[in-house]
Amino acid sequence: MSMQNLENILWVLVVLGAVYFLIRYLRSVLGNAKANKAQANQREEVRASKIQACERLLLLVQRSEFSTMVLRVLTPDMQVSDLQLQLSHQLRTEWEHNAVQQLYVSDEVWNSVEEFIQAQSLQIHRKASECSPQEGAEVLATLLLSDIALEQELAKKAKQLIKKEVKLWMES
Repeated sequence: MSMQNLENILWVLVVLGAVYFLIRYLRSVLGNAKANKAQANQREEVRASKIQACERLLLLVQRSEFSTMVLRVLTPDMQVSDLQLQLSHQLRTEWEHNAVQQLYVSDEVWNSVEEFIQAQSLQIHRKASECSPQEGAEVLATLLLSDIALEQELAKKAKQLIKKEVKLWMES
């Protein structure tokens, strides 16, 4: 074998080695880019889920305010006991339906919403105990709608915390 052939073989081996390392490098870079894109997509999905949870909890608070809940369930032929049962059922159903949202929001938001729902439930039973069960439901409805200071305070607090959390997630 001549010296020229050995030189050519050496150059071919150097070029093949360079191509090999270049291919490995490009695969690594492309693999990292794909992994980074997958992580970014996953973060965006989590962010969207968190924002959706906040939306659902805001809707829960709004639907659980007496001004909307009473209008939704009150019928002319109801008695106090019927309205109490319906309002309690509505609260419990809404709460159970949205319980999974706690996975996506801060403890502060969740505890605030929970405090609001518990206060609403307590208020229903407290005001119903001031009435005769056979009275017309409008008596209980009037009592619930006339004493809403605590409800407004707790609802406002929960809504503010939810909105704050949404802004936090929108900015991230």
